[in-house]
Amino acid sequence: HRLSAAPDEGAAEIWHLRNGGEGWSHPVHIHFEEGRIISRDDKPPQAWDKWARKDVYRLGPFADSGRDVVLAIRFREFMGTYMEHCHNTQHEDKAMLLRWDVQDPNKPIRDPNDPNNTLIALPTPMPDWNGVAYEDTFTLETYKTGDVLLAQTFELPDGFATADPPPPPPPPPVATDTIVVTRASLTKRGVLRVEGTVTPFTGGTKATVFNGVESNGVCSGATLGSADIRKSKGKGVFRFQTSVKGLVPPPATVCAASPGGDADQETVRLR
Repeated sequence: HRLSAAPDEGAAEIWHLRNGGEGWSHPVHIHFEEGRIISRDDKPPQAWDKWARKDVYRLGPFADSGRDVVLAIRFREFMGTYMEHCHNTQHEDKAMLLRWDVQDPNKPIRDPNDPNNTLIALPTPMPDWNGVAYEDTFTLETYKTGDVLLAQTFELPDGFATADPPPPPPPPPVATDTIVVTRASLTKRGVLRVEGTVTPFTGGTKATVFNGVESNGVCSGATLGSADIRKSKGKGVFRFQTSVKGLVPPPATVCAASPGGDADQETVRLR
């Protein structure tokens, strides 16, 4: 019936596991979530612990254990009641375990019979042969705050972050057409001509020409202008011409972008 901790959904917390029994070994299993070890006995984790996500943490006197283990753990989308216990079954059977809940911070549970609207925990299920009944849960005073004094003095090691890394940029949109630059030339008088095809043909559209390169389906560089795409033999063709003082860098390249999101580049030939 006792609730020891109640982290909020999405929160990252630092948990400290301490072995109070000298000489005993306790493989402590935290259900549902995996965490990362920050330190064992105030020392950085070994290579096999440093980058691993774990749900069992060994406390004890052995080389792969420690008397004190500090870990970072994040509580994600599933709310409800979970357990932490020793995987030494003799210890587990003697109640070496505790209960913790993941709570929704936007939907706190409050006592409907209390005029002060006191925050309460999920009721404790009590199953028997006739079904499940629920009884009141009592909480530790620190079940929402943790050890405040310890938190005030604790410092994360340099380079250890509990925040999630930023999400990767979205992939470029899938092109709905294909553009191919068939010719790119520059005359001695500075006349640049770029020709190409676009399939399938769509009327009333333009191809955009850049003094640049193509990367991941996108043109980069300075915009030189655009040209109408016209239908010829069942496909779209474009012819772009402009006067330029110079193209960079030599050997210069041009990139043409289609209206459907495709891009192609070609080296400019001097004529």
